[in-house]
Amino acid sequence: MSLDDEVMAAAAAAASLRPREAEVRGDLQQALSSQQTLVFALLNTLRALLRPVQSLESLARFESLRQDHNPLLPPVVSVLNDITTALASAGIVPASALVGEPFDEERHERHSRGGVLPADDSLLDDLIVKEVVRPGYVHRATGAVLLPALVFASSASGGGKLPSSAVIESSSEPQE
Repeated sequence: MSLDDEVMAAAAAAASLRPREAEVRGDLQQALSSQQTLVFALLNTLRALLRPVQSLESLARFESLRQDHNPLLPPVVSVLNDITTALASAGIVPASALVGEPFDEERHERHSRGGVLPADDSLLDDLIVKEVVRPGYVHRATGAVLLPALVFASSASGGGKLPSSAVIESSSEPQE
């Protein structure tokens, strides 16, 4: 077999693989899309579940109840742990904010007290995290923020008070 024949045979073999390559790429994209849909569904479930768990934990502390005397808390916490484990197996891990760190719009979602948020984005440069309401979640390999941490943040220099001209009322929808 001559060199030209070998080149022609290799080209023919490569051409016969192209339809299969396109099929495999399509299957991979569908699998990735399904995994992404599952991850976001789990994150939304986690977001919805964290609030009642935090409320139950606060109630238990307030009433000085131990977990063995509060029948609601252990099963709910177990489901929360299962969701967190499933997310971790997909490379999604918690990324909590730290009290005192500068507010970062990419990693933090600002929770408002009293429904007031700054109208001027330049005021966000001076905010620091005062309290963490809910941890955020990031993709371990890429560092992409999938769910920002929910935080209370206020001005570092103004003691938390913003000028009245710099605030707007937030929507009446409850924030998590």
